Amino acid sequence: VASVAYVVLAAAKSAWCWPMAFLSSAIYTAILWNQRLYQDAYLHIYYALMAVYGLWVWTRRQGSTTTPVNEEVPVVVWHWKIHLIGAVGVSAVALTLGYVFDTKTDADFAYWDSFTTWFAVFATFLVTHKVLENWIYWVVLNVIWAIIYWQKGLHVTSGLMVFYTIFAVYGFVNWYRSWRVETSSRLKM
Repeated sequence: VASVAYVVLAAAKSAWCWPMAFLSSAIYTAILWNQRLYQDAYLHIYYALMAVYGLWVWTRRQGSTTTPVNEEVPVVVWHWKIHLIGAVGVSAVALTLGYVFDTKTDADFAYWDSFTTWFAVFATFLVTHKVLENWIYWVVLNVIWAIIYWQKGLHVTSGLMVFYTIFAVYGFVNWYRSWRVETSSRLKM
């Protein structure tokens, strides 16, 4: 329930998404550790920390640490070169850690777990800064997770990932519309 609430509220650009993210992350940390998806479990610890950070970013004026927001943090678009640099860097980390977890632990799906974990780290950072393209990363990640979780017997969680995939498309459309309105408003000034 908390996981669904997080995605619905994030797509709606509501800061209430972050407490829901914290709660669902705490629960999934234990579940995923028990399934030997170690990097995914660590990812949920990161999600919990990013939930605190995301709440702080979304409820404070950018550049200010003391003034509450009277205006919503705007949706932004990053240049494709930034995404390319990020993807290359994340891939290098994922390959390295995939190898480590594959050869040094009893981790299941070590490389897939590594790639989904580290791209999710990047995508979560994008969400906290309302970068539109975060939703594209989530579509791909959620499809991969749906397959992994299904194979691990976590059928409800696999179904949740299918829901997340559909909702990520909705989130992209909703944020894109906001970005277009915000961009045209700034151009008129």
